[in-house]
Amino acid sequence: MKKLFPILLVVGGLALGAGGFFGASKVLGKGDAPAPPWNPQPGDGIGYVTKERIVNLADPGALRYLKTTIVIELASPAKKGPPPKGEEYKKAQDELAKELKGKAAIVDDQINTLLGSKTSAELTKPGGREHLKEELKERLSEPLDEYRILAIYFTDFIIQ
Repeated sequence: MKKLFPILLVVGGLALGAGGFFGASKVLGKGDAPAPPWNPQPGDGIGYVTKERIVNLADPGALRYLKTTIVIELASPAKKGPPPKGEEYKKAQDELAKELKGKAAIVDDQINTLLGSKTSAELTKPGGREHLKEELKERLSEPLDEYRILAIYFTDFIIQ
């Protein structure tokens, strides 16, 4: 009987340990873990293509202009996940353009005002376009407040 007691203690301890491990793995396991928050990056949104524009630049003593088309990549908090592909992407772009139709004048004004305040030297210096992209993101964040601006792209950019 004295020899059986330590064996029963070891077996009982192992059984309790295994049960505790099994229970903890069920409670803390990966199966019920919440999904990580959606944190969209450039390339995860839908492109809102603005109209082509020609803007006089603020060069003193010279008449210079900028011709550009800007694409604003947006992520909607209501539509999470990767962007659609192919025809579905085009459809999503059309829906986004309809949603933003009421804000188009404000967006265009903000873009034209900012571009018209720049000189050709500011835009052609190293980092000039990247700085302009950041300024556009900042300016457009208020009128496009329900969307997150992921990136700004220039599909053409000509200074003459």
